[in-house]
Amino acid sequence: MPPESGDSAHFDRHLNQPRVITPAWQQVFYVRFLGPYHGLLTHYAKGGSAVCGGEECKSPLHRVEATWKAYAAVERWNPETQTWQPNVLEITNNLADYFAGRNLRGEVWSIERVGKSSKKTKVQGQYLETIAQVALSLPFDLLPIVKRFYGVSALPSWGAANPMPPKVILPDSEGAPPPGFIAPKREQPATPEEIQALREKREAAKRRLMESDRGYRT
Repeated sequence: MPPESGDSAHFDRHLNQPRVITPAWQQVFYVRFLGPYHGLLTHYAKGGSAVCGGEECKSPLHRVEATWKAYAAVERWNPETQTWQPNVLEITNNLADYFAGRNLRGEVWSIERVGKSSKKTKVQGQYLETIAQVALSLPFDLLPIVKRFYGVSALPSWGAANPMPPKVILPDSEGAPPPGFIAPKREQPATPEEIQALREKREAAKRRLMESDRGYRT
């Protein structure tokens, strides 16, 4: 790590202090996973999230329903340095659905926060590829990084399973329509012949307008 004195004579720009990252609204970044994610129970508190302390949790916070989050050791692509920098990815319930049942190590994903406004957003991911293990860094211990992020010395609920059930996705069924059902009429797209006829009609109207304008001036 760079010296705290600020002396940069011996500072290697490729050495980084991993931090907890999550995309901002409409932001996209790219990560590759070094290992699995680890769950944590939190409570919403004034100014942000607070760690759930289990039986020792402060009663005002513990009365608020716990929110599950997870954290994973990743490397994030930095386009400025053209390097993969170590970080800790914060994973929401919605993002965790994308990772269900996957062996994440070595997988490269794009992570994006979407939504109509900055107040109503969700984080989603898209799998891109899996790289060879020989090209991948060893996983690092993210526990002290998450502790410092929350400003605590212990995380009683570290490793907590996601209490939310997974999304249920089922296919449509084929079958006859119900009795009396009348399908709504759908406008058919114009054929090339109809488009050409409309174009010629507009051109003819334009010529008539120009001829009328010349006759008016004379």
